[in-house]
Amino acid sequence: EDAGEQAETLRLPIAEEAGDALPLPPEPSLFMISLATYETETLALAAWDKMRTTHAGLLARLPYELQPVDMGDEGQFVELIVGPLDSPTRSRALCAALRAHNHVCRTIDR
Repeated sequence: EDAGEQAETLRLPIAEEAGDALPLPPEPSLFMISLATYETETLALAAWDKMRTTHAGLLARLPYELQPVDMGDEGQFVELIVGPLDSPTRSRALCAALRAHNHVCRTIDR
């Protein structure tokens, strides 16, 4: 057999040839937590440093991001978000633990 015949033998049908569309895999979810919204990036970073130090057992190993937020007439703000966490259960548990320490928190499923 030459290479062309081998390729034809090993060829798998594509969805159109098979007659049915193949389902797409589910989109992965990212379970994040919004800790607060601040007027400036500097204030958000200072708050993150303080929270990460104060609650090292809860936050020390989590990555964070700063997300711009347009608050309309109030102007531009910066949202402090941590995660991703591995499940919605874990994100809710972390928020509950932070609320027990009087921190505002909301879960985000992206």
